[in-house]
Amino acid sequence: MTDRITAWLDESQRLADDATAGPWFISPFEHDPVWCDVVTGGVDEHDDDLPPLIEADGRKNAEFIAEARTRFPQAVAALREVVELHRPCHDAYGWTPCRECERPWPCLTRRLAEATLGLEGDDDEQ
Repeated sequence: MTDRITAWLDESQRLADDATAGPWFISPFEHDPVWCDVVTGGVDEHDDDLPPLIEADGRKNAEFIAEARTRFPQAVAALREVVELHRPCHDAYGWTPCRECERPWPCLTRRLAEATLGLEGDDDEQ
């Protein structure tokens, strides 16, 4: 049985694995079709009348997209490590503490991770 964080991580990993393998880069050629699609949102690559603001914002978007291909898998891996540490541990007294911090389950670390991901609510992992 998987909980919501594990399901989110699995889906996030699938999205990263299905994407073109990195490292990614930004085309140095403004009129390269990939550059134009990323920078201008699909404006025809031969359109020389693009407003400077679109090109400037587009470059920031392109940098974010290129960097995300490296950072996103790193973030998923880091969060997996935290989730693996903060798991429920059934003890002999019948209550379920967190295996890492020994606080009642779900511990604060796990609740904060779920809230940050927008996954708060009942957890199906016990």
